[in-house]
Amino acid sequence: MTLAAHNSDDLPDLLDKLNVSLILSTYQAGKVIILSSDGENITQLYRNFDRPMGIALQGDMMALALRLNVAIFRNHKDLARSYPKRPDHYDSLYFPLAVNKTDFIDTHDLFFTKQGLIAVNTAFSCLVK
Repeated sequence: MTLAAHNSDDLPDLLDKLNVSLILSTYQAGKVIILSSDGENITQLYRNFDRPMGIALQGDMMALALRLNVAIFRNHKDLARSYPKRPDHYDSLYFPLAVNKTDFIDTHDLFFTKQGLIAVNTAFSCLVK
């Protein structure tokens, strides 16, 4: 599967001014895509996952819903700055902490709450913790 992306002319400037990156998932292609900007150009970083869908962020934690589990990652800014292939280029590097087995519950979305991570389980039309 080939991916093609096009953006509006003002997206690089907007991402740069907001000082944010966008994290997208596409279960059809099995990819998580991170879009960032230097103010003039968009950088696209692709990573392969098994049917990625919902993404949740809170503080330095990120959860990613996959085909049969939910993966939990933590941002380590010091490791990002010393990434060997591009030192002092990245400001975030999320590394895996845990994988929670869910089996196939078709998790379309996730969110962090005071009670923990909650997933939208569309296979059984309910929320799960």
